[in-house]
Amino acid sequence: EDDWRIAFKNLQLLGIEGFKNRAVGKLSGGEFQKVLIARALTQEPEILLLDEPLANLDVKSRRKVNDLLTTLNMEYGLTTVFVSHDIHAIPEICTRTIVLDQGRIVCQGELETVLSSSIVKQLWQRGKKHG
Repeated sequence: EDDWRIAFKNLQLLGIEGFKNRAVGKLSGGEFQKVLIARALTQEPEILLLDEPLANLDVKSRRKVNDLLTTLNMEYGLTTVFVSHDIHAIPEICTRTIVLDQGRIVCQGELETVLSSSIVKQLWQRGKKHG
């Protein structure tokens, strides 16, 4: 019963308690992403690791998921590690950004510093040519 209480608490936290009886296939991309985050939170992690959580989401859904991640970090102190290939998907709330190329760290620091780095600009241009 404790597991059910924790699961429902997380559905409420994410504002998706109305989804508890809906089929996963009937959810939008943003709704599904919230369900996955709620499921991860049920494990009561100290660190939340997210792989491409904004991929294939529309602008409105991206904003909602970003707002949710901000809330989890700022109000609940949950550390979040966010992986993305989309430089535009990096939330402004990131306190540290690490850029990898071929599995190696090529730049790290505060988001603004990293995004203005010449190395990152070169990688961005290379990616646009090949991607």
